[in-house]
Amino acid sequence: MATMRTPVHPSKEDLTLTRVLYVLSDPARLAIVQSLVSVGEQACGALC
Repeated sequence: MATMRTPVHPSKEDLTLTRVLYVLSDPARLAIVQSLVSVGEQACGALC
């Protein structure tokens, strides 16, 4: 039986603008962020 991994969330202090812009350069990740901004909190299945 597979177990879910615990996500790692960096602290605000560990985030850099360069890293955020790099992550958002991926079209799939950018689409997820845009969907969350426009619709709000959603289940993972709704983001695909």
